[in-house]
Amino acid sequence: MTTRRHPLLIPLLIALILLAAIGSLALGAVPLSPARIVAALAGPGDEVATAILVDLRVPRLLLGLLVGAMLGLAGAA
Repeated sequence: MTTRRHPLLIPLLIALILLAAIGSLALGAVPLSPARIVAALAGPGDEVATAILVDLRVPRLLLGLLVGAMLGLAGAA
């Protein structure tokens, strides 16, 4: 039996992951605007924003993506 998938399923899921990633970087105890996020990641920006992003939020985001991917692979086996 063949299964048919919706052609927009994968792009929609990728867009949802990107939206959640942006939200994860922007929201927290200290909310950061998209301009501050880009400035902190692109170069010498606000020291507080850079410290928050580089030390806390980006590692948490990457770890969450990796753990989610591994759980997805474990469930797919």
